[in-house]
Amino acid sequence: MLMCMRLQGQTGCTDPQAGNYDPQAVQNDGSCTYPFTQYQLSTEARLALKENSGLLWAGEQLWTQLDSGGPNELYQINPETGAVVKRVVIANAENVDWEDLASDGEYVYVGDFGNNQGTRTDLAVYKLSMAGLLAAADGDSLQADLIAFSYKDQNSFEPQQGQTAYDCEAFFAHGDSLHVFTKNWAQNATSHYVLPTQPGVYEIEAVEQLQTGMLVTAADINPAGKEAVLIGYNLSFTDFNAYMWVLSDFQPGRFFSGNKRKISLGSLLSNGQIEAVAYKTKDEGYISAEELSQPPITIPASLYTFSTAAWQSEPTSIAGPHGNELFAFYPNPATDVLYLTARRAGRYELLNLIGQQVLQGNLLPDVQQRQDLRQLRRGVYLLRIQDGHASHTFRLILK
Repeated sequence: MLMCMRLQGQTGCTDPQAGNYDPQAVQNDGSCTYPFTQYQLSTEARLALKENSGLLWAGEQLWTQLDSGGPNELYQINPETGAVVKRVVIANAENVDWEDLASDGEYVYVGDFGNNQGTRTDLAVYKLSMAGLLAAADGDSLQADLIAFSYKDQNSFEPQQGQTAYDCEAFFAHGDSLHVFTKNWAQNATSHYVLPTQPGVYEIEAVEQLQTGMLVTAADINPAGKEAVLIGYNLSFTDFNAYMWVLSDFQPGRFFSGNKRKISLGSLLSNGQIEAVAYKTKDEGYISAEELSQPPITIPASLYTFSTAAWQSEPTSIAGPHGNELFAFYPNPATDVLYLTARRAGRYELLNLIGQQVLQGNLLPDVQQRQDLRQLRRGVYLLRIQDGHASHTFRLILK
């Protein structure tokens, strides 16, 4: 936690990147608002599997599956070429409409919960050993346990093509639960449900909702459990774009309670039908798209890479011998402003890569210092902080 002179317990927006950032706020109340942000995905490979609908990074391997009516198989793919490396059959499972993959480090979960018309009464998640999957040879078969579920608030199972609130293509594993995010066709929104990871039959209920402005097609949480993403698209004639919601600084199990930043990924006619996402590190991962055919245009199935580093505001800090924080600064990468605090009086300076000082300032004990960076050119700098007893140098990126 940054050492600032703030009112104890004051709530508000705690993210310096937000337009309504409150430097006096100690507790994040989820109110942060952000400017329109567009992000260009980096193409990694063209995918051999045209209807991939889930991604999983596990054991330094990338896995996917096909969706509705496809084989009951998981596929390891080469992220550099998009080719299939091996396929593994889940012998006791049927692919009614597989839509996403998740893992808790010990088990892999396959979400068979696609429900375009809202009529299904056989929603399921298949649970299998991760060690078994990673060790399997091409063509091997594995057995899975069954987690069956229904939505407690669904009262009608009449066909509702393009209107149902009970379609689903997204989930991830966190803690001792699976977190399921629906694809609400009528409202372009999502509801978050919690499902146990133990085999059985469950009736689940929504714990929170988010007006996403898109149809959610995949979700994942980073390895640290501190950031999650939802991806999807809006199919209206006035939009027809793909999006990513970056969720951070949330309360345990309530992923919509903290920062919610919506990122535009551009037109579906450029990226294809965005369908899957998987973190590889705490701020980098993969996004995949099915082939999209809008005659006379065909967008091939593709694998992209993404990074959320530019939108993270976690402080960099140095702790003293007794674990107390001596000083901290954030964000890094930075854009327009840098915030610094220190327990003892000191000073800081910003140097370019040839050692020239471009900025400097003083630090007062337990007072937050705001440094404007807008006059600087974008690039890499060295931030040197001195607290009277020691000097520390950090690499700071301006974007």
